[in-house]
Amino acid sequence: MRHRHVRPLAWFVVGGLLSGPVVPVRSGAEGLLEEIIVTAQRRPERLYTVPVSITVVDSESLHANGARDLSAVAAFAPNMSFDGVVTAGGSTATSVYIRGIGQSDMLQTTDPGVGLFVDGVYVARAVGSLLDVADVERIEVLRGPQGTLFGRNTIGGAINVITQAPGDQLALRARTTLGADERVDSFLSLDAPLSAHVRSRLSFATFDQDGYVSRPNAGDRLGNKHSRVARSQIVYSPGDTFSLAFAGDYTRVRERGVAATLTSVIQTCPAGVRNSIGGCDRNAAPGAAPSQAFLFNNVPPVNRAAGGQGPGISIYDERYVPADPYVNYGAGPERSELDLWGASVTLDWKLPAVSFRSISAWRTFDAFFIRDLDAAPFGIVTPIFTVEQRQASEELQIFNTAKDTQVDWLAGMYYLDEQADDDSDFITASLTTQSGGKDIISRTAAIFGQAQYRINKTIALTGGMRYTDERKFYTPTQYFVSSVTGTPPAGLVIVPAVENKLDFSKTTYRAAVEFTPVEDLLLYASWSTGFKSGGFVQRNQIPRPLLPAFEPETVEVIEIGAKTTVLDGKLRLSAAAFTSDYENMHIRVIEPLTIAPITANAGDARIRGGELEFEAAPHALVRLRGGIGYLDGRYQRIAPTVPDLTLDSKLTDSPEWSANMSVIATLPWLRHSLSGRIDWSYRSSQYNDAENTPDLKQDAFHLLNASATWRCASCSEQLWSATLGVRNLTDEHYLIAGNSLAVQGPITANYARPREWFVTLAVDL
Repeated sequence: MRHRHVRPLAWFVVGGLLSGPVVPVRSGAEGLLEEIIVTAQRRPERLYTVPVSITVVDSESLHANGARDLSAVAAFAPNMSFDGVVTAGGSTATSVYIRGIGQSDMLQTTDPGVGLFVDGVYVARAVGSLLDVADVERIEVLRGPQGTLFGRNTIGGAINVITQAPGDQLALRARTTLGADERVDSFLSLDAPLSAHVRSRLSFATFDQDGYVSRPNAGDRLGNKHSRVARSQIVYSPGDTFSLAFAGDYTRVRERGVAATLTSVIQTCPAGVRNSIGGCDRNAAPGAAPSQAFLFNNVPPVNRAAGGQGPGISIYDERYVPADPYVNYGAGPERSELDLWGASVTLDWKLPAVSFRSISAWRTFDAFFIRDLDAAPFGIVTPIFTVEQRQASEELQIFNTAKDTQVDWLAGMYYLDEQADDDSDFITASLTTQSGGKDIISRTAAIFGQAQYRINKTIALTGGMRYTDERKFYTPTQYFVSSVTGTPPAGLVIVPAVENKLDFSKTTYRAAVEFTPVEDLLLYASWSTGFKSGGFVQRNQIPRPLLPAFEPETVEVIEIGAKTTVLDGKLRLSAAAFTSDYENMHIRVIEPLTIAPITANAGDARIRGGELEFEAAPHALVRLRGGIGYLDGRYQRIAPTVPDLTLDSKLTDSPEWSANMSVIATLPWLRHSLSGRIDWSYRSSQYNDAENTPDLKQDAFHLLNASATWRCASCSEQLWSATLGVRNLTDEHYLIAGNSLAVQGPITANYARPREWFVTLAVDL
């Protein structure tokens, strides 16, 4: 259903904000909102002075909602989708879209479309990017391409995570959360100054919870949580002009598979062949291979090898689609394992006029996923993902720090060396293929700079540029391991095992003009470009003489916006409207003569929309926060190699409307305080795949989270608190991700956890 009256109202509000009168702010006014400092332009700045569309989510909001990981941020950020489930991946990979731009695959040869940065360090892979938020200070969501300052793979935007820094005094904090499905989360942090110039911080977190999708044939439950996290930081600051910070982290995950359930079974028949058991759902293109569901149901050797008893006895069809969406009739192995390490050294050196910064970082992970994708008691589709990844990066920055200058500038260099080995198998009812690769290498070098020139007190100009050079290497290990029927023969090479090389270079730009007609009102207009390099096609099941590849994608965005503080400092507003020309889009699709999804340059799109966000303090004890986002994304061109897409197809994970509202009230009571909050979010209908599979369409839905917190600020010189909360208060049944494998047979959906309660006890010593 289209919201005919909401669209003009939203644009009316945006237009009014851009042109209407502004109430001046009186300093020291009662109920003045707290100032928010962000590093969206790689230096500390007030949020409402930065000419970028940004949402900031603080740790208090995350903890009050019982959030565990970064996916919770999407409920607070308009025009953002953050799924913690990707294709055949495990429970630690992500699919992120901002303003309709992102990436839904997790392979080492496919880069994310939204950049993730943790304390300035770029996280290169989708696997391992579903980070916990136990020790996070704030999260900044930057919309639109950030190709000048953040660089690599920020064509859709960037997520900037800032963790808690070591404190100046000895402090011990503990937090325990108990909840539904045997949830037990624990967190412990210790701030320990080691000397007058050395501060340190250690933190540990554990997350445990039973699954919520039952597998009666396997005797287990999918969607459980079992992870351990440790972080450490040491900061050496001998004075105000120099600091050296070391940070390290480790994450260990041992979980079952993601919470998926079967929604339908497609029996794709080869052209001209009639299915002997029921009618075919459709005829395939000439020369296409039959689906695994068709082979299982009609070829006795395949049926028996996959656990059946011959045609007509054990049939894979919609009898295995459960009436209860939280049931899965699969019996195969389901595991998601991850070991993730990270370390960084950040050096800051301040001189009278300029400052230097160096960020050196190393990250590595070992991951193993196995999925029973057919969700039935047969071995029809079982991908196995085994990968080791290592990345090392270095970023050097120099920027001015002199006061009272007309020009603020920053320049730098960046280098990333990433290597991976992928030993993945794709097991089906009829055959098994090795679909990985060795020496998957990506090397990126960039130089960048941005400067702001203040013409006078009311007008400023900003210009930025980044030149990026990327080189990628890939040696495929892709062949048929075995075949039930002997065709194709075991050992047949799919793609020659030779080194392949790609080389891309691109210059991206940003230009902006800022106008401050009165204090606390910023009007801006910007033009920016974004770029994401191409890559190799990894999932190949048809023999080819050469390894397929895809070209880079680009975007050009024009944005106008406004930020202001009004009503004596009790109301802050920010608004932005944009138009994006998105070309050579990287879309996960199934092309003719392929039996697995691949990334391809599927077409071009034009995306228009905007965001309106606010923060208000109508009373000294009440805070309101919220926002609304609008997206209108339309394909302008579809590649001829992608038959399942049309110009009328909807963009993946791009609802037309998204909105959120938080109401927080605090009541002092003697030496205590009581506070309550309600967090509401809304998403209009959206599709979870490019082909707009009906089973993977999520209709419009509302979500409510609620919590109440008691705090004692002077209980034996300790700060005690207790929070009682409910997530998904109205018990909404909604889809967060899905997987359509029509050429294989199953279509599976991943639904969110039903309503759950939690209680958190915390103490600061």
